[in-house]
Amino acid sequence: MADQLLPLFFAVMEDEDDEEKNDDNNTETFFATAIAMVREDRTKVGNYAELTIPSYLIDDFQRFFRISRGTFEVILRNIAVYLTPDIGRGRAAITPEKHLLITIWFISHQDTIHRMSDRFSVTDSSIIRCRDRVFTVVLRYLKTKFIYLPEDYNVKAQIMDEYRIGSQFPNVLGAIDGTHIRIVAPSEHSQVYVNRKKFHSLVLQGICASNMQFLHVLAGWPGSVNDSRILRNCDVWNIAPDWCGVDNHLVGDGAYPLQQWLLTPFRNNGHLTQRMRRFNYRLSSARVAIERAFGLLKGRFRRLKLLDTKTIKTAVDTIIVCCIFHNICIVNDDVLEQYITENQEEAHQHNNLALNNEDDENGMEKRDRIADGFI
Repeated sequence: MADQLLPLFFAVMEDEDDEEKNDDNNTETFFATAIAMVREDRTKVGNYAELTIPSYLIDDFQRFFRISRGTFEVILRNIAVYLTPDIGRGRAAITPEKHLLITIWFISHQDTIHRMSDRFSVTDSSIIRCRDRVFTVVLRYLKTKFIYLPEDYNVKAQIMDEYRIGSQFPNVLGAIDGTHIRIVAPSEHSQVYVNRKKFHSLVLQGICASNMQFLHVLAGWPGSVNDSRILRNCDVWNIAPDWCGVDNHLVGDGAYPLQQWLLTPFRNNGHLTQRMRRFNYRLSSARVAIERAFGLLKGRFRRLKLLDTKTIKTAVDTIIVCCIFHNICIVNDDVLEQYITENQEEAHQHNNLALNNEDDENGMEKRDRIADGFI
């Protein structure tokens, strides 16, 4: 038994390589889980999805899959009807539940496909097929259901109230920013994916409410492209003026052009007045939401630390699916602070070079008016 437990113990510890090292209470659970796995099958990790996972306590499930069991059930209810059991040659059908377990494990860990096939007792090709089927269903049926710019007056009013309470900044409908998702160098045009930090990446642009729920996401631009250019070439650039109206706005950092609907800080040229510094401080307080959202996203779904996929499309699909699941977690109060803190610094890596002469006069007047109102 000891010969079997030791490698299993280290395998479990490896799955938790980003968790706190000093949590003594986890050790007992690790051994209990390892024992359960050995008892299921002395030769391999068999029936992991069918027998071991259902025996997990609530905290065990959360630790291994990075989402709560309740959140998992919500996702499953939303996609099960679209996932007919997958039947391989001479093999038992893979249920919708197992499809989702495989997919959640894929985005929550850096396991290879081969290691996952051992864990879930299916072939490598079945792992990929299950992941791709779930991705297709989630992107087709859940994206617009869980990520959208709200039109309802009461919903928009609530977003602005929460921002005002949290940052003392008025009329904020969302915070916008970009973050880099590290990827393995593509086989074609790899140089355009190298960002200012000198690694290959895709840019994820996000807009979120104060509770870190994404209202809009866009992924796929190469890492060498700056935030301002990405914004100007996405639908938000055309939608936001009407969506925000004259009085309301998004908040962003100096990488973005100042607009009537997008407020950015006063540039620090060494001569900022107290009034300007006060405005910048409050705007920065409002912007914290998007930085925390990216930190939570990357902290929870560790596949985003490095996307090693065969195609850029699969990488982009992975990013967007993670954003959708992120929102479902938020809606279900499934948020752990540790996921945010362990990735806060990495999440805020982006191209923060602003282009010259982009500021809009109406935006400057609005910024001055709000700055004058701060005491």
